Amino acid sequence: MKKIFKFIIFLLIIGIFVIGVLYFVNRNKDNAIGNFITGEYKREVETDNRNGIYIYEEKLDKHIKVSSGCTLVQYEYHMVVVNKTWYRYKKTCLGIYQLETGSVEDLKIKYNSERKEYSFVYKDNKYIKNDNYLSVYPYPNFEKSSQYVYLTGYKTLVNETMFDGYRYRIDRGISGLPGDYKFQLTTSKNTNIFRMCLPISDDGNEDDTYCYEGEDINDFPDLVPINRYVGIREKYNFNGRNNYNLKMYSFNKGIIYDMNDVFPITVNGVQLSSDTHYVYVDNNENRDYYILLVGNQENMCVEDSKSDDIAYYEFKIEIDYTNYEFKTPSFVRAWYEHEGCGHAKEVMGG
Repeated sequence: MKKIFKFIIFLLIIGIFVIGVLYFVNRNKDNAIGNFITGEYKREVETDNRNGIYIYEEKLDKHIKVSSGCTLVQYEYHMVVVNKTWYRYKKTCLGIYQLETGSVEDLKIKYNSERKEYSFVYKDNKYIKNDNYLSVYPYPNFEKSSQYVYLTGYKTLVNETMFDGYRYRIDRGISGLPGDYKFQLTTSKNTNIFRMCLPISDDGNEDDTYCYEGEDINDFPDLVPINRYVGIREKYNFNGRNNYNLKMYSFNKGIIYDMNDVFPITVNGVQLSSDTHYVYVDNNENRDYYILLVGNQENMCVEDSKSDDIAYYEFKIEIDYTNYEFKTPSFVRAWYEHEGCGHAKEVMGG
């Protein structure tokens, strides 16, 4: 009994000693052991607080309709911070796509005690932690849906859903056009070549199908639906010049109008030709008509000139809504070198 009693007394003494040491360690913050324990705990708390989803929203200057179920008004970027790694995503009504990943050490996350928020700057944009978001899951919303393609926004649609070598086939109806007309976009295996087609209807000649191929989707034609027809603004290179052409496509007959066929055009004894001049064509904001510029320079104008020489000619191309063709270009006026580049830049977006 005496041995058991002594053993119990020994355990009590050891217990009191351990409790005393712990008290001393936690009371004295300058103690090395105390710093280790409290420092590790603090770092764990800070890491837990920094973890989460940070948001940056980019408002667009104009709304871009890309499909029957999606009109882009902004891009929402999510940066998911998990301990030492971050994952960056882009979210729109077309889906959520992972863009890149990296190390949290490079983010320089800061805490604002007044606003009680964590934030950081990445690629000149400020991301703010949003505790309302609990998770982010990549999902190709358009690809998995049955939405129709809106022709005026098809290039944006492709740019937002096909990148870093990822490709898929688009074979969808065309939003805003009556009938079962299809828009098709495919990619060649093991290449970066896109192929876009506007197929002919069942009662048409398959040889009249309009198709376009290229590596950069941004260089593809601009398409505008006009009832059962499609206006096509096409960029091409001729003799080292980047020129533009305007076509009208019928799903029954194929190309029914080609602006190059109206050249040469003679104005005040001067013959203008797409073979010898730069040609630029674009529709105005309201899509009521197209503007045609023909000149000797690719940008049409000459900066800081006092010359009375003609820099370029302007024409207006209206739509014949009876026959759904483009009318013959009507002359608007000649622009002189001394008038500068203001109007040309306004038309060409330069």
